[in-house]
Amino acid sequence: MEEKQKYGRAPDDTEGYSNDMVLSENVLRENQILDWTDRLYLLVHPEDKRKLKYWSENPKSFRVILEEYNSRLKLIAEELLRSIAKSMNLPDDRFLRQYGDRPVMYARFSFYPPCPSPKPVHGIIPHADGSAITILLQDKEIMSNGLLKSPVHRVVTNSEKERITVAMFCSPESGSEIVMT
Repeated sequence: MEEKQKYGRAPDDTEGYSNDMVLSENVLRENQILDWTDRLYLLVHPEDKRKLKYWSENPKSFRVILEEYNSRLKLIAEELLRSIAKSMNLPDDRFLRQYGDRPVMYARFSFYPPCPSPKPVHGIIPHADGSAITILLQDKEIMSNGLLKSPVHRVVTNSEKERITVAMFCSPESGSEIVMT
């Protein structure tokens, strides 16, 4: 826990490590929904906007591996944008041009430990992502949802095993306008 706290999220920031677990004496109430996750949230692109104080130095390879992962996912996001444009019979660079020179990418590493009362608890409550594209790496699960919209989705907890996910949120440069036609 001491290592995690070195990278703890400041109250006025979204980046860093935080624990989103909500404990309650009323955990058995059917209408109560709780979150159950540890997470590390980092801006990875553009590079000059990174807050390296939140980037773990343990293991020593973390920063190098995350940089390589970010570089590869940036290429995947660009290919997805080209493919989406082609599927809409638009020039394949249509969305890339509109995305801007400095697109924004955040990485979220989530750990969902076993939960003693999984029924009233979500790993993350139902939500829609605010990014243009979310690339999700999950342990032993692959899911896909609707085309060009962020469907409401959630993470479920499990009483017996932990889960780990890595999400990369890709958004256009601030102020960019994405035109679909």
